[in-house]
Amino acid sequence: MSHLSPLSSLSTALAATIATAAPSLVSVHSHRSRATGFVWKPGLIITADEALADDGDIIVAFADGTTRAASIAGRDHTTDIALLRFDGTDVAPMPLMAEVPPLGALAVIAAADQGTPVAALAMVSKSAGPWRSLRGGDIAARIELDTRLRPSSEGGLVLDATGHAIGMAVRGPRRTLVI
Repeated sequence: MSHLSPLSSLSTALAATIATAAPSLVSVHSHRSRATGFVWKPGLIITADEALADDGDIIVAFADGTTRAASIAGRDHTTDIALLRFDGTDVAPMPLMAEVPPLGALAVIAAADQGTPVAALAMVSKSAGPWRSLRGGDIAARIELDTRLRPSSEGGLVLDATGHAIGMAVRGPRRTLVI
């Protein structure tokens, strides 16, 4: 009889969490920039505003290899959030939870790099209430993670230990990872 070690169990759980989120992730190609986004509601993608060019076409690449054109439905420079619209409702959305994770909780960043899912493990290093961004936007909670963010992962999902989406990964002040 084989028993899984705690580390093996954690590894299996992390892999399952990423596999569940992967179909909702997209690579966002805008002019010369690349970022990640996620399907938030049918036909709508959330991504980092900072990663979008001001003009030109936007193409999103899904985990299954398909690509689609997208258009900007809205953007807020003060909170670094952009909303993209794409044609289709066949991709499972990943709604955001309202709970703020406690200090020290584990989190997983699920992102896409040219359509391929990528992941990073992090710990919540700061968990605070409402915050005003340096650009004047109001953020419901400031959560910092203790890991570096690859450029193509900006706009990716941050998942809590239960696999629920708790925010979008963006670079904050001094390039800290903020959700």
